[in-house]
Amino acid sequence: MSLRITWLRDAKIRQMRIARPSTGSISLALACFCYLIAVTQRSNLGVSALEAIERFDVSATQLASLGVLQLAIYAAMQVPVGVLLDRYGAKTMLVFGSLIMGAGQFAVALAPGFEIAALGRMLVGFGDAFIFISLTRTVNAWYQGTKASVIQQLVANLGQIGQVLSAIPFHLALQAFGWAPAFALAASASVTAAFLSLAFLKSYAMDRVPISLARVKQLVSMNLRDPAIKTAFWAHFTLQSTGSSFVLLWGYPYLVSGQLMSPTLATALLTSFVFVGFIIGPIISTLASGSMSRKFAFTTAISLSIVGFWTVVIASPGELPLWLVLTFILVIGVGGPASMMAFDYSRQLIPSDRMGTANGLINTGGFIAAFALMFLVGLGLDLAKRMGISAETYSNDGFRFAFLVEPAIVLFGLWHYRRQNLKLKERIVSGE
Repeated sequence: MSLRITWLRDAKIRQMRIARPSTGSISLALACFCYLIAVTQRSNLGVSALEAIERFDVSATQLASLGVLQLAIYAAMQVPVGVLLDRYGAKTMLVFGSLIMGAGQFAVALAPGFEIAALGRMLVGFGDAFIFISLTRTVNAWYQGTKASVIQQLVANLGQIGQVLSAIPFHLALQAFGWAPAFALAASASVTAAFLSLAFLKSYAMDRVPISLARVKQLVSMNLRDPAIKTAFWAHFTLQSTGSSFVLLWGYPYLVSGQLMSPTLATALLTSFVFVGFIIGPIISTLASGSMSRKFAFTTAISLSIVGFWTVVIASPGELPLWLVLTFILVIGVGGPASMMAFDYSRQLIPSDRMGTANGLINTGGFIAAFALMFLVGLGLDLAKRMGISAETYSNDGFRFAFLVEPAIVLFGLWHYRRQNLKLKERIVSGE
């Protein structure tokens, strides 16, 4: 695209922002609603895990594969979705992604067996991959500068209310009406989001700049070699992983079957993840912004705190006091908002023409770690029973054995993060 065309396009967008601010607000609200529903669909497997075990008569490893397949598809689609978003715009991607998620949840609702349910969750992950990145594009289409950053953080936190919807209303519907009606209701929410976006979300202000496949390959190759992207990838991998695997799948079974809590209390504790984001996220972003050394210090300190609390949980043979469980959940929950520091590296150090593919690669870090943990914990639960470590698959002893991988993954990621951060500092000092 020529500089003149780029200038004219940007000028038109600025005029639209000024002339029709209400249109931007409506579009942003609809994109945020799509994201909220997407988070609900992404996380409702966790609160239905015990029902899924009974309904499909599966092992812990098989149950884990539902979450693994979902997140693997999500992670694999990040870069392709960025290319499609450039070509077709946010409105099309939000509508398409929401419809695919709805189709996936309908498949889960009506699944006669485990295989169809697995296919449904794969569709959920596929559709989910289109939503957050489109929300980000919608914010950037209507807002600029500091205001865009503040609004981006706000809508991201609002979207996480979807975890509350899955933990409370969806779980109540599951208990009251059963599997098929609850998942069908969830599916209808995604379809509703798609049709509202199709009818009312305005796409003419979206920044669409199609690029060739050869250029995509070049950008991805450059980003894969860039120490800034590698550092950011491992920061995201380290901070987001354990909290995501806990809230998306294993948290509810652990609290109900391992710690013998009531389903109501367990769901209430899981919703605390959302409030951590609202409170801690802005504080971390403010304190760590701009300075690479502060980001490094925060990432290291938070990671070691997460490792410390996982060690306490693993070392405790009996039921934990409620205050300790709540503190543990809040500490691992900090990793989610803290992982957003990873995107500061791309914003500060990566040229704008590589930003889309860079953020896609960074975003895969935490999700790769999360689906690895989901699978490994499920494998550990089955292994603990076969080895006689626990009498039942979902006992506290079984979870303590299976959870050994949680701090191990965090330490593995932290080691790589520190190595890449050192290389990044050397590059910055050398002025390359």
